Amino acid sequence: MQMAINVLLFSLTLLVAFFVFYLWFFAIAYFVKKPKRIPSRDPQKKFLLLIPAHNEELLLPETIKSLKRQNYPQDLFDIVVIADHCTDKTTSIAQEEKVLCREYENRKNKGKGFALNWFFENNSLEGYHAVVFVDADAVLDSNFLGVMNDRLLSGQKIIQAYNDIRNYDKNPLTRLIYITSFLKNLSFYEAKNRLGLSSALMGVGMCIDKDILKKIGWKALSVGEDWEYYAQLISQGEKVNFASTTRVYAQEAVSLKGGFSQRVRWAGGKFEVMSKYGFKMLWKGVRTFDIYKMDAAFNILIPNYSMLLNLNIICLLSSLLFGRSLLIWFSLFLLFLLGLYFSIGLWLGKADRKMILSVSIIPAFLFWKGVIDILSLFGFKRKKWIRTQRVGESLR
Repeated sequence: MQMAINVLLFSLTLLVAFFVFYLWFFAIAYFVKKPKRIPSRDPQKKFLLLIPAHNEELLLPETIKSLKRQNYPQDLFDIVVIADHCTDKTTSIAQEEKVLCREYENRKNKGKGFALNWFFENNSLEGYHAVVFVDADAVLDSNFLGVMNDRLLSGQKIIQAYNDIRNYDKNPLTRLIYITSFLKNLSFYEAKNRLGLSSALMGVGMCIDKDILKKIGWKALSVGEDWEYYAQLISQGEKVNFASTTRVYAQEAVSLKGGFSQRVRWAGGKFEVMSKYGFKMLWKGVRTFDIYKMDAAFNILIPNYSMLLNLNIICLLSSLLFGRSLLIWFSLFLLFLLGLYFSIGLWLGKADRKMILSVSIIPAFLFWKGVIDILSLFGFKRKKWIRTQRVGESLR
């Protein structure tokens, strides 16, 4: 029994160490490797801007207005709202804003992945060069389509924009998440991009060439449809490029209660993709010496920052409990590295006093996220798409 505990604790600590060093490798690369310059070109590509929406009357008008404000010729993009089982004014708002609306009704298959699958199976992409995916709570930088045009003309087929937070200064929770967004976008995905590796998809601010969608289709139907489609793309030998020069701003939950369903969906979707694609992709990458597949597999398998920190704390407490002095010191070293890594986010975000003070809620946040990760690991609501509560509305 004692031997089994030692092996388990040692293995978990090594796993945490691997991913901590993995994060630090890209953080260092971000500061060392210079980005490749993408030349600016005249507008040539025509875009279809898709907004999957389920009861989004509150924020949809501003999202549509932000798309119309693009610094890009109006005749080179169309906006389509996919009204997914809407019972509010989403459809009428789309009509009032004079954008196309497609109503999706299927009592058996609900959710963003199914709505997108239905749309691509029943609507032609003829006349368009690429599709941009925008959530109904998001707004885009005015240069978004111009950046995507330049990237497509440079030969890129799949581009993920910088995923920023729209309401970052609302309270300590949104500020804390805002700090970690710099780590995710810059010291991780931008660093990968500079090294020629693939970014992941983030569900919003994605631009995908029409030919990719015609070849692969949309078969990502899980609650983590962005992670699933990313895995399918990598399996087909495709690469996701990251564009840090333009941003999409999505609304973040402003309370632990309000963000619970959202985080459960994200965590559940990630765990499902881990089990379905992650280990299989890693084995295939190792077997074929494919660095792109191996890195993508690590990207799928790596715990998010809060989970990695929680696992590190578990290793430390377990080492203290069982008196393993070497593992105690090693776990403390890893904890130091994770804390130092977090400070990169503070530095990149030019953190002010309020952002620095948001660090005080980390213990509560880690406990909350730990509960979510445990529930999601065991499949809690993994098969059911749950709409995120928006700021300014009551729970329905």
